[in-house]
Amino acid sequence: NSPPDEKINVLDIGTYRGGSTYFLAATAEKLAPGRINLWSIDTFEGYDTKDLPQGIEGSYLVPGKGGDVDFDEVIKYLSPFKFVRVVKSRIQEYAQTLSETAFHFIHLDVNLYEPTNFSLGFFGARIKPGGIIIVDDYGMITCPRLKDAVDEYCREHRGVIKFSLLTGQCLLIFP
Repeated sequence: NSPPDEKINVLDIGTYRGGSTYFLAATAEKLAPGRINLWSIDTFEGYDTKDLPQGIEGSYLVPGKGGDVDFDEVIKYLSPFKFVRVVKSRIQEYAQTLSETAFHFIHLDVNLYEPTNFSLGFFGARIKPGGIIIVDDYGMITCPRLKDAVDEYCREHRGVIKFSLLTGQCLLIFP
């Protein structure tokens, strides 16, 4: 429930090929035309070695996995939405540029403990009351320790309401 003149800030972390950003942008355009700021952030190069857990040999979590993306194609795909900013970066390296921004909605789909843990800590402190973070792949065996990052965050921030969805996401609602 934002005042009608307030910009609504939305963040999609883990863009991959832009499908979730496109969905968010198209929905936002219909529900709140002219009021949306949407950032779409990804390395567009797959998993960064710095973020990969140790000791999971044989896992599909290898450097570069998910990097089968053409950054320019994602920009072109999202170009109908002038309010979308596509950013090529690790979230840990870009987040500080958003430190003065309060967010209403965040879609977090990075598959790994480290960037999930960082994102919850950094952006959880910047989410508006009543704001929502959806964490994708919560509890999925293909994303080891991602559930741990969410559960640890919720234990430390008792006011956050957590819903584990049967579709493999976790919905966090902030007080």
